[in-house]
Amino acid sequence: MTEPKRCPRCGHAVEMTVYDRGEPVLIPCFCRCHTLESRRSECFTVPEMGLQTFEADDGKFGSDVVEKCRKYAEKLPDLRTGLLLFGPPDSGKTFLSCCIANAALDKGMRVLVRSMPWVLSRGYDEVASTIEQLSRAELLVLDDLGAERATDYGREIVYSVIDSRYQSRRPTVVSTNLTRIELANPAEMSNRRTYNRVLEMCLPLEVDTGRKRSTAGRYSDMAREYGWQD
Repeated sequence: MTEPKRCPRCGHAVEMTVYDRGEPVLIPCFCRCHTLESRRSECFTVPEMGLQTFEADDGKFGSDVVEKCRKYAEKLPDLRTGLLLFGPPDSGKTFLSCCIANAALDKGMRVLVRSMPWVLSRGYDEVASTIEQLSRAELLVLDDLGAERATDYGREIVYSVIDSRYQSRRPTVVSTNLTRIELANPAEMSNRRTYNRVLEMCLPLEVDTGRKRSTAGRYSDMAREYGWQD
């Protein structure tokens, strides 16, 4: 029997044997690289997030919080609870969320990473299908909890997403700029049921490493990318 061809990158077969009237026939199939890239494309709305991994960590976010996130990711897909990453802006919450998402993708999980602004930007006719899509993900990462506070409509959508995850007992990683006080005692009572649900299903982890990139630093990186400086 002819040995099936294998992907030179991942080593998995790109052909599989089927039988036609008792005779073996090789037909094309997707290797692990293809299926992983397909799931990664579905997972992230920003392709660069696919590069944010634990291996890419430069050590500046603090070893303790990174190690806790790494250990959480190692327990997937067996977990039924999530993480709530809270702390000031630019402290590394989104990076750590993406690290967890990429680790879960490598394990074969179906993962979705979505920001609250993205969720709230869906058209009225897309809301039901969006909530269903987010509820079905094996791991859901929700970035920027709190962006929904402006309208009752937005709050209802976010509650529906959170409640669907709570009811299905699927792991969810939530990040927010809200403080402990704002999460436990929100100024608007209409947010209380959403935040209570999050606190019931997610273990809070403060991300406040003191790292905050300056505007000058970001501009310097952009200038190097444009070829304006070495």
